[in-house]
Amino acid sequence: MRKRFRESEKQWENEWWERKIDECNAAEQKYDCKKIYKILRDIGGRDVNKEVMREEFFKPNEYKAHFEKVSKDRFEGTVEEIDELKQYSQD
Repeated sequence: MRKRFRESEKQWENEWWERKIDECNAAEQKYDCKKIYKILRDIGGRDVNKEVMREEFFKPNEYKAHFEKVSKDRFEGTVEEIDELKQYSQD
């Protein structure tokens, strides 16, 4: 009985994934980005504890420090040079 249940559960899960893939493909054919993002949000939110996710977000000053750390070697210029170039960019 347990084996059948596990097999059924796996089959249901596979069918669920197949439906989501089909929905994404159909939305992609219609160029419906809104629908694609909604489906991806549903997939991403499956079995996720949102309270835990909120605790993992950076505060603005923490994000700035983190971003500077991970992008230190990525750019040819220094952080100061990049900050100076920001004044010429349009948001």
